[in-house]
Amino acid sequence: GGPLEPPGTPLSARSDGGSSHGYGGGMDESDKLALHELDIIPPPLIVLEQLSPDELARIYHMSDQLDGEAVVAFVRCLCLVSKEETAARSPRVYSLTKLVEIAHLNMNRIRLVWSRIWTVLADFFVTSGCHPNLQVAMYVVDSLRQLAMKFLERGELANYSFQNDFLRPFVVVMRQSPSTEIRELIIRCMSQMVLARVGSIKSGWKSMFQVFTTAASDNNRGIVVLAFETIERIIREHFVHITETDATTFTDCVNCLIAFTNSDCSPDVSLNAIAFLRFCALKLAEGALGNLEAPARDEGQLQLEGGGA
Repeated sequence: GGPLEPPGTPLSARSDGGSSHGYGGGMDESDKLALHELDIIPPPLIVLEQLSPDELARIYHMSDQLDGEAVVAFVRCLCLVSKEETAARSPRVYSLTKLVEIAHLNMNRIRLVWSRIWTVLADFFVTSGCHPNLQVAMYVVDSLRQLAMKFLERGELANYSFQNDFLRPFVVVMRQSPSTEIRELIIRCMSQMVLARVGSIKSGWKSMFQVFTTAASDNNRGIVVLAFETIERIIREHFVHITETDATTFTDCVNCLIAFTNSDCSPDVSLNAIAFLRFCALKLAEGALGNLEAPARDEGQLQLEGGGA
């Protein structure tokens, strides 16, 4: 179970035993006040009575049949509704859960359309991931994690950067969130993604190392230690995956370790980071970075090559 109540239920615990029934009937005073604050006029009851739950669900489930312009507009409007719901005195996450469903359903769109959809969703996740209500922010970050895990199942061809773009909101929230809990959650999300999808991660390594590099300069010692423990595990157990895709990924890894050597929070972390830099140098000297051009040729991608590898 997540930190929030099921969709359609106020986040705040109800001590009066009351229940919430959305816009139609049975609304208590806190719901009415929240709607008033948001300047939302509830739809006429006769309209709501004519819509069954199945019909409402069908609207979302058929979103993959909308054309490119329509689905982008649909996602943009649903993001606005979700922001209104989470801004209420008793925040709700119904529209947020529907955004996750719609993103799942539309991941197979052509690149151009999916990029436009994700541009809208990425802005939403960054804004909502820094929500002042900690429960809302944690729910948003966890929803982003669910989408990322699903997206990473697809793998990625060489010379593409969709994974990096997809994981970018984690980097921005990590840099902007004042909440220690949110920053810690992001580190744990990265760790889980590596554990479950390491074989599929390609351009996504860049965003991951940016998250860890940001954590290296965190003022909270616990965040620094947790992030370095994750980096340590990645380098020890998955070094080959770091170096098999792109030479810049290895550079990102080295820059991340350098950031940890400059950490003021933990001398032990700094010393261990220096040791891992030495490990990377030895691997480089041994030629353990592999043939970085091979994956691109295996995928049949066209690229300019200056000569034989």
